[in-house]
Amino acid sequence: MATMGAAGGFRTVEPLEYYRRFLKENCRPDGRDLGEFRTTTVNIGSITTADGSALVKLGNTTVVCGIKAEFATPPADASNRGYIGFDLDRQGKRLRQLVSLLQM
Repeated sequence: MATMGAAGGFRTVEPLEYYRRFLKENCRPDGRDLGEFRTTTVNIGSITTADGSALVKLGNTTVVCGIKAEFATPPADASNRGYIGFDLDRQGKRLRQLVSLLQM
């Protein structure tokens, strides 16, 4: 079975056939068995300025999540309702969303 580096062109041109060949051999392109997981680590409290945070590594993938909570006064005409705002930063692109008037 060819390694991922040696078969890179084949993987690009015929991706379905590329992966079918590995499945037939009961292994993954990186040499792991089908049931074998990548090394995973989880660190909580990674961002000291956040109310909660985690850094998760799964193989070569790293994800960081931070949560910051704040109390705010609801509008006078909807004292039993509130809002949730969140920012999402994905690869340098920041998205801002405000979800308002959620039942509390």
